[in-house]
Amino acid sequence: CATEQHMWVGSSQVTVWDGNDRSLVASLDNEPHGGTPITLLQHLAEQSAVVSGSSRSATLVVWHVDTHAPLRRLSVPGERGPRHACLLGPLLVVDAGRSLVALDTTRDYREVQRWRAHRSGVVGMVALGRAQLWTTDGSSVVVWRRRSTGRMVEVSQQIDECFDQRVLALLRVRSQVWAGCSRSVVCWDGRTLDPSQMLNGKHVDSISAMLRVGERFVWSVSDIDRCICVWKLPAEEPAKKGGSANALLNSRGVQM
Repeated sequence: CATEQHMWVGSSQVTVWDGNDRSLVASLDNEPHGGTPITLLQHLAEQSAVVSGSSRSATLVVWHVDTHAPLRRLSVPGERGPRHACLLGPLLVVDAGRSLVALDTTRDYREVQRWRAHRSGVVGMVALGRAQLWTTDGSSVVVWRRRSTGRMVEVSQQIDECFDQRVLALLRVRSQVWAGCSRSVVCWDGRTLDPSQMLNGKHVDSISAMLRVGERFVWSVSDIDRCICVWKLPAEEPAKKGGSANALLNSRGVQM
């Protein structure tokens, strides 16, 4: 994950690299995760922290973003260790297999809610603002909302079918949520929760990851067809939803 000055990389341990000269800044002790591979790194900008996790360990570690010192060591037991995390207002929401766990950052990351979210393990998660959370297990997409009167999270809407395609990646793009599906990207309007566009690029198989690059580009990646599609966003967000995908953004495919 990227912070303001550094890039944090997880493998057999967490390493921190300088974003300008690409030099190694720090190698962090992987003892809290039992030496297992790091599968979660998430920058918590409002907390000046980075959280790390491993799917083989029930431990989360909260690191100071500047000193790289461990601030908290948290136990989040579940079917597997966390792979995804999102900051939703004061809540840090992480997955524990098929369940979601909400931790209150204002109360020493105390667990305040745990609930069954999907029929199978969570494979994608993204926050839209401070009150809306989108999750997917590959076959369904669920939108959760944080109550305005409390810190709990409740279901807002479930999308059982995503155009008969598997959803393996979610990404926030301005006021939309993009879903990487089989050969295409489906864009949902974050306000109405309705699908507004389907974007077809060069992918011939399932999209496994998406990444926002600067203000104008989105990369979609498939580890099966080994193709990267680069999407160029318009300078300003369209006033109207819908319309031709080519009228809103351009794409080009790069074979790996």
